[in-house]
Amino acid sequence: MVMGFLGCIGAIYEIRCMLGLYFTCLLLILIAQVTAGVLIYFQRDRLQQEMSTIVKGMLVNYTGQNRTTEHSWDYIQRTLLGMILSMCLCKSVVQEDYSKVP
Repeated sequence: MVMGFLGCIGAIYEIRCMLGLYFTCLLLILIAQVTAGVLIYFQRDRLQQEMSTIVKGMLVNYTGQNRTTEHSWDYIQRTLLGMILSMCLCKSVVQEDYSKVP
């Protein structure tokens, strides 16, 4: 919101300082996103192991007692699980894991 305000006001009134600040903020955001992408790419094996551990732990603890975890897991299933599985990040989580749920 602040970024949009800086960009609009800077462009409308042609304030170079504000436009420079807007450009600098956008550049920092771009650098942060590229850095995060590179780190995730080079750590993808570790990320896959961690995600598999977390997901399996959630499946084992899906007992009906912990509402927060179960609502989180239901949300992930509804919105993100198909996308994650299609990108092969959770190869170790297969349909047989659901049979272990008490």
